[in-house]
Amino acid sequence: MPSPSQESAMHIEPWKKGELAISDHDVWCAQVIRTLRQAGPSLPPEVLNMSIPQKHCCFAFGPNKISLPAGAVLRLWSVDPVSTGICPDCGGEVLATAFGGLLNLGGYPGLCIQCGRPMFRWVGGLATMAIRTRPYFEGTPWYSNGCVFGGAYASDGVELAAALGLPAPPKDDRDDGPRIEVGDGGMRLVQEVEVEDEK
Repeated sequence: MPSPSQESAMHIEPWKKGELAISDHDVWCAQVIRTLRQAGPSLPPEVLNMSIPQKHCCFAFGPNKISLPAGAVLRLWSVDPVSTGICPDCGGEVLATAFGGLLNLGGYPGLCIQCGRPMFRWVGGLATMAIRTRPYFEGTPWYSNGCVFGGAYASDGVELAAALGLPAPPKDDRDDGPRIEVGDGGMRLVQEVEVEDEK
């Protein structure tokens, strides 16, 4: 991992806006992340161990290999300035909500916690992101404990939202791709397929 002085000399890509329009689900995710950011690390341990709403993180955390937990992302924002930024649309705060990549492409997916705009910051591929982020979580309950190439450890964040006193999410109309879900029963590949009724 580069030192702060080395990193300041490196070119860090600016946050790029997502190409899709902001959805109601994006706005709900922004509300969850904004509320988490305001509550901070003083939340009870059981809440800090709940996964945030995201579907792009290639890494699993802690002994149970859970999807990106609230405590880990709070730590990420506090130690890596590249995981935060300013929204080019509204001037709100952009926060990384995942990290990962493929061989040589990857970085931080995130969103503006003010307007809900999905964002992305290019940093490097899966190995680069593993090397970069692993030290952030060493010695915490959310140590990096596995990764998946070409997929993600996704979470709907419903449990965290409820713990923060927020409503359930609206349907995510863009949630149509395969993903890996992690739960008490282990990992499973989920691919939602729309089936037409026979007439």
